[in-house]
Amino acid sequence: MISYDKENNRWRVSVFLNNLGGKKKRIWKTAKTKKEAKQIEARLLLEQKGAEASGSATLDAVFDSFYDYSKENRRQSTADFYRRMYQKNVSPYIGQTRISSVSPSLLLAWKKETDKRSISLVSKNHIYVCLHALFRYCDRFNGTALASVLDKVGRFREDPNKIDVMDEEEKEEKERIHYWTMEQFQKVAKWFKEKAMAVKETSYNYMTAWSSYLFLETLFYSGARRSEANALLVQDFKEKDGKAWFSISKTVPKGHDGTEWKFAPTKNKASVRDIPIPECLAMEIKKHIEERIMRMPSGGKTSFLFGGAKPLPEATFDMMKNKAEKETGVPHIRVHDLRHSYATYLINNGVPLTVISRLLGHSSVNITWKVYASIMPKTMEDAISVFDK
Repeated sequence: MISYDKENNRWRVSVFLNNLGGKKKRIWKTAKTKKEAKQIEARLLLEQKGAEASGSATLDAVFDSFYDYSKENRRQSTADFYRRMYQKNVSPYIGQTRISSVSPSLLLAWKKETDKRSISLVSKNHIYVCLHALFRYCDRFNGTALASVLDKVGRFREDPNKIDVMDEEEKEEKERIHYWTMEQFQKVAKWFKEKAMAVKETSYNYMTAWSSYLFLETLFYSGARRSEANALLVQDFKEKDGKAWFSISKTVPKGHDGTEWKFAPTKNKASVRDIPIPECLAMEIKKHIEERIMRMPSGGKTSFLFGGAKPLPEATFDMMKNKAEKETGVPHIRVHDLRHSYATYLINNGVPLTVISRLLGHSSVNITWKVYASIMPKTMEDAISVFDK
């Protein structure tokens, strides 16, 4: 645990370590800066997992500490990405190897084995990046030089004689893209709105239900990621000269329950953006803000747009969405597929892919193309048909 000592102008680090008798002993350390305190904490946690400077710890043991460190110093999604990559692609092969035994020959053998698997080059190098991050962490806090060893082994390279195989994960991602038509969305939105109006007399339940309705509308009409919509504050709704937009600059990562949460950076620099919204949504948002101020005068511009003092609980929205799908007969889709619904609607109505890419906050239009290529053929056929008119 890290805390700031105002009296002595120092950062304090406390960690419980196991002694030789198996009992826990509390260790206190101090540091001049928060960054230094985090480094000390990470080193102590590494020792807590049994990682001695001699290199007796296994890669699996070191990774446990690395994951804890990543959760504190990176986005949760990045830490979880590292864990998925490591558990599936590294741990089964070399996870029980002691860090003192990691050698170029061991890594070359692992790399050769990984090369045989039917996964894309991009995914293989995602695994490489994960392992390199783990080794840099180990070098920094355990006095090793593993990152340089991996550098000598090198990244994965394309075999010119090998036919490219689509990664199973990439296939799954393409197969998972589902979306609602405008008609299907409107059926679900109507259900949400009717449920909210039915409990209008009970203040708290009404505001929660109404927030859920507007959250649904926002995801469909803005294409924002769920984590971006989670983080919208009242002050992030902007309007000028008859136009309205959401200002996206932060996220509340998925997995929060409305009680424990924290702000995190956006997925990339391009995700920091202003998303224009249609008039129908802007009018609903304005009415929502006015009603909430009237019902809860203390709720200012720094409160969450869909919640209040805390974000709208994910379970609340998910429960309503699942029930709406069952009662309206609309096919089930993931919450993220509301973003796909937005993009698909724009594509089918002739909006240029470069514009859609900016609206979605993709770092490159190539990403937009890869994700939505499967729904583009119809659009391209429509484009060619202009010559027949």
